[in-house]
Amino acid sequence: MGMSNHRSGCREYEAILEDFSSGMASEAIRQRIERHLLECSQCAAKVEAATAIGRVLRFASESVEDPGPFFTRRVMASIRSEEERAAVSARNFWKPLEILSVRAAWSAAAALALLLTYGTISQRSLQSSEPTVAQVRSADSYALFPETNGPLSNQQDDALMPVVGANYGK
Repeated sequence: MGMSNHRSGCREYEAILEDFSSGMASEAIRQRIERHLLECSQCAAKVEAATAIGRVLRFASESVEDPGPFFTRRVMASIRSEEERAAVSARNFWKPLEILSVRAAWSAAAALALLLTYGTISQRSLQSSEPTVAQVRSADSYALFPETNGPLSNQQDDALMPVVGANYGK
């Protein structure tokens, strides 16, 4: 039998497979479907799935005994305890990160304080080693810059003549 014939044959059985899986098919139809299921794995899988679904639906329709007056309270208490447990685990997850961030902030503040202190102290020591304006004025400026009141000597003239001749002094 070819695949196309086999599929067209399965279409014949589609309508009666549900009756077969629920047990409502007649004996002749049941025997005919059982022979087909031995040959067709697709239809066998469909019947198996329909049978399983039928069992689940029958179980769902069975009556259940009353859970009692405190059922709702027990369920709600269980939900609350589960929510509290989830909240505690979330806090426990973030707690090490909070501690680490606080330690990093304090370390950064301490480093900043040390740098500011070092900068202030080094600035004061630089200021104390440099002479002030009053100290420079009181120093003997004559030793630093001797004044020449008289005419320039020939040696000085000879040194300045090439500068004047080259027009550097414009």
